[in-house]
Amino acid sequence: MPEAPLSKGLPLLGNMLDLMFNPLQGLLELCRNNGPIFRFRALTEEFVVMAGTDVNRFLSEEGKDCVYSGEFWKDLVAYWHNPNALIALDGQPHIDERRQWKHYVSREVAHNEQQGLIKAIEDYTHTLANDQPISARRFSRTLVTRELSFLFTGKVIKLSPKLGDAIIDYQRVLFNTLLARKYPRFILHLPWFRNNEKQVNAFARQLIEQTRNNKTESDTFYHWALRRVTEDKERNEAELIATFLTPFIAGLDTVANTLLFLIREITENPALYQRLQKEIDDEFRHNDGLISSPDTLRKVPALFGIIQETLRRYPVAFANMRHARCDFEYKGCTVKKGSQILFFTAQPHFDERYFSQPERFDIDRFLPPRSEQKTRYAFSPYGRGPHICLGAAMAESLLLTSVAYLLHHFHFNAVEPGKKFKYLFDPSLSLPDSFKIRLKPRRTGQCS
Repeated sequence: MPEAPLSKGLPLLGNMLDLMFNPLQGLLELCRNNGPIFRFRALTEEFVVMAGTDVNRFLSEEGKDCVYSGEFWKDLVAYWHNPNALIALDGQPHIDERRQWKHYVSREVAHNEQQGLIKAIEDYTHTLANDQPISARRFSRTLVTRELSFLFTGKVIKLSPKLGDAIIDYQRVLFNTLLARKYPRFILHLPWFRNNEKQVNAFARQLIEQTRNNKTESDTFYHWALRRVTEDKERNEAELIATFLTPFIAGLDTVANTLLFLIREITENPALYQRLQKEIDDEFRHNDGLISSPDTLRKVPALFGIIQETLRRYPVAFANMRHARCDFEYKGCTVKKGSQILFFTAQPHFDERYFSQPERFDIDRFLPPRSEQKTRYAFSPYGRGPHICLGAAMAESLLLTSVAYLLHHFHFNAVEPGKKFKYLFDPSLSLPDSFKIRLKPRRTGQCS
């Protein structure tokens, strides 16, 4: 069988310019022009793109053993000296490792620790000056980082603004250089990056030492990671650096950016905001003024709908990169062993066969009687296949609690209402720091 058709592109550059500034929109356009499977070139590299609900099914079922993840992550894994990283494992080793992580990254963890999450939100919002402009991106990232540090370690680890910025820049540059390959590798040797890396590594080593000295707790994520390195001779001390940073980088490109886009939508749509806030307030009243469990919050129609619609309309993890383990056939085309494959798992999010008027932000599409997400494999905000996001259920619970609490206790307003901001891909879908908001307490005794 022939290879997949090659997309038309510019000499030498191929389709690089189509994807450079807005890869999500660029991929959508390439799929409209080329169909569910095609090849494209960017300078000297060639990629196979596979998209659609049947591709998502293929990646989750019979095709899951035809591709592997390790090749995509190998440069980052090597940089971190962490050959046992979950993201880079495949087959049975990946299954075994994932099973161990599941104990610490689950819906149950977020459910059981909801009161601690609320305390983390309260502690952070009390540091914000009342009604003063703040970057919505920074707000979302700082909040989610504190929440995740609590869920992973049992305590809220507060980062100084300087260290927080260093971690963000460290992750951004590493991912853009070693994964997205947007930056040349020499950037990793520049003094400003080395300085950020030095701060981040020193912080991680401090956490490692504190965990070693803390004998009173034994079942935190950190204690588990430390025990494994101590007990398993195939593991090394160096891998602890990346592992201990997990709570501080795991949600920056996923949960935090989802919260960011949700805030953007409510500040630009007063009717939606009022509806959402009213339903949340009603649920608080029904629960004697207390926040309900995540399971109950999921039944608040507007809250469930807006989280799902944000994940659909602004899919942070809209594509997965894999490599072909062997030659295989798909829809009359041969994909050769070693091919770089971009699985565009979120493509159905923008297909009107599954989601009516897909460019429109519409939370009712997820509510009965429409329930458009029910088409199998059409809704894939966390990827597909064996490497589907392990923390998806935890992320949903975290978002339910965070949005319900924040909107019940605060008013959110955009500093520049109606202003359009260009999407960032840094490397994931986000908004720039110039999108600023104001938070104002709805009740006395909140914020300073």
